[in-house]
Amino acid sequence: MQRSIWFVLDLESNTRGAFSEQLVALAERLRREDAWVSMVFSAPPPAQSLEALKSLEVDVRVLDFRSPRAALILLLWFREYRPDVVHFHFLEPRPSFVAAAKLSGATTLVQDHSPPSATRAIAQRARELALDWFVDTRLEVHDAVPLARFEGRDGAGVRRELGIGEQSLVVSVALDEKKGGETLLRALALLEPDVHLAIAGEGPVGLALRAVADRLGIAPRVHFLGARGDLEDVLAAASVVVVAPESEVGFDNAAIQGMAASRPVIVSRTGALPTILGEAGVVVPLRDPASLGLAIRTVLSDPEQGARLGKLGRKRVEENYSSNAHLDFLMKTYRRIFLRGEPKPKLVEMLGLARSCAL
Repeated sequence: MQRSIWFVLDLESNTRGAFSEQLVALAERLRREDAWVSMVFSAPPPAQSLEALKSLEVDVRVLDFRSPRAALILLLWFREYRPDVVHFHFLEPRPSFVAAAKLSGATTLVQDHSPPSATRAIAQRARELALDWFVDTRLEVHDAVPLARFEGRDGAGVRRELGIGEQSLVVSVALDEKKGGETLLRALALLEPDVHLAIAGEGPVGLALRAVADRLGIAPRVHFLGARGDLEDVLAAASVVVVAPESEVGFDNAAIQGMAASRPVIVSRTGALPTILGEAGVVVPLRDPASLGLAIRTVLSDPEQGARLGKLGRKRVEENYSSNAHLDFLMKTYRRIFLRGEPKPKLVEMLGLARSCAL
């Protein structure tokens, strides 16, 4: 019997680039195994992705998740098509959506893309607790990296752009008040004057960080790159990549990208960052410029060790955080659900529970 799986994708800011490619690759695998796939987006997907999904006979729908009728519409769709699995990607908890899937008898998976609960407002945390009533499986999956994007890059063009030649270059793909900008600048001020820093990204504190760089006397060797479409080239130009947030939020993907580029990576001891890095880099205390500066100097002083860490990081991404590893994990999860043959919950058994969740 043909199985069916629905994806509910609450990712308005994440439906571009690599994530769209992963959805297409996942749909292709599922279709090869004769599973029927439907995807509900909170905003229209890119035209190229839409075309690819439709070529795979994926049922693509767009729904305004902010509408008060959104959960009811999902319930009607789920009741009509009776999916075996509904896989939710959430930026914020939406218990009514998951309740709609449970009312149809589906197995529910939730992949949460929002910050850790400690940083959430009380109301949002309450909605997450309500969500737990309806979730069969929570997936702790980091953003997957398409490794092919990091191959064949040498960073020479970026170095010419910055005019730094063969001098050491620290790269950070972060720029806001939580991502360690000031800590990193203070660490750079402790290093030799031939060490440069490139910060890729844009945010509201850019002017403040420029002022800090001026005050520390390091402005000539701090390069604010802004938003870049060639992040892979920027990382390839790095001597070392630093991900040093000043909060308890981990910014996992920035570290994974640095590892995918085969560069030595230094992270703060916060969130999932130390676990992601493993033995493939250096972990320093949170908000500690002296320790961060020492770690950067140590890595830069031993290029062979830096290269070894870069290879270890690349291997770790291949095994755990690459697109292929991510897809393998998801397919194993889906197969396990499909093969269990668990009876679907009766609608009447769920009805009383669902009434407590406003549609």
